Amino acid sequence: RVHGGFREHAWWFEGVISLRRLALAVVTSFLPVGSLLLAPLVGLVALAALLAHTAVVPFRTRVVHLLEYVALGALSVSALLLSAVVASTEQQSESATRAARGVFVSLNVLVLLAFI
Repeated sequence: RVHGGFREHAWWFEGVISLRRLALAVVTSFLPVGSLLLAPLVGLVALAALLAHTAVVPFRTRVVHLLEYVALGALSVSALLLSAVVASTEQQSESATRAARGVFVSLNVLVLLAFI
C-alpha cells in the first residue's frame, strides 16, 4: 500500500509528495546552472510543501512528522543560503562565501544524520 503510512484523511498525500519531487526535478533540470531563479524557486517549492504538510498533518507517527519538518526546513534554509551566495558572490569576501557553504553543508549533514 502506497498510503499505508498516512492517516485516513490524508491517503492522497503521496500525490502531493510526488508533485513536490516533480517540481524540484523540473526546476533543477530546466534552469541553467548559476541561474538566479534556481534557489528562490527551490525555496518556493519547499515552502509550499512545508505549508501543505503543516495544514494536513498527513503521517501516522510523530517521528515521521518531525523528520519531514526537519528535511523541509533544511531545504528551505538551504535554498535561502544558496540564493544569498549566488546573488552576492561578487560582493562577498571569499571567507563569507566559504562560511555560507559550510553552514549549507553542515545543515544538510545534520538532516542526513537525523534520518540514520
